[in-house]
Parts: sequence; structure tokens; C-alpha cells
Amino acid sequence: MAVFIRLLIRFFLPALILYYLYKLLINKEWFFEKDRKNAKSKKLPVKDMKKDPVCGIYIPESEAKKVKSGGVYYYFCSDKCRKKFIELKKSAKEERSEK
Repeated sequence: MAVFIRLLIRFFLPALILYYLYKLLINKEWFFEKDRKNAKSKKLPVKDMKKDPVCGIYIPESEAKKVKSGGVYYYFCSDKCRKKFIELKKSAKEERSEK
């Protein structure tokens, strides 16, 4: 029995310590797994994201610039995109009125 305990202390215990040090230092995903799961749950829901019709990027509805045109709300990432959209709408109306 004493031989088994001596072998356990000499080989198994250092191997176990080295394994956990490896996991901690090299494979940090194992150690920070809880933090990664919490970060995933903090993402914005997809329903709160709106697509900018001018440049095509998605922005949170709460941060977007909003314009109502023809009973429909359009969301923009910046005033530059909003102004460009308004100009495009005006030019489209002018083209239709000329025909």
C-alpha cells in the first residue's frame, strides 16, 4: 500500500498538476468558458436590429436615425445616409412627375 501511495505522489499528482496548468495557460477557453457563455447571452436580439436601406448595415433600433415615408419607417446608421435617402426619394418623385 505504501508503494502505491509513493507512486501516486511521484507520478500521478505532478502529471495532474501539469495537465491543469496546461489547460489554464495554453487552452484558456476551458478556464474562461463561463465568461464566454455570459458574453453570448448579452447580445442584442435580432428583432432590435434594423437594416439601413442606403449602406446596408444593421444597427440597433434604439441608436438608429428614423424617417417615416409613405407610412413606413426607415432606419439609418447616420445623418449622411438619411439625407442621401431623402434626396433619392425626391429625385425619384421628380422623375415620376416628369413622365
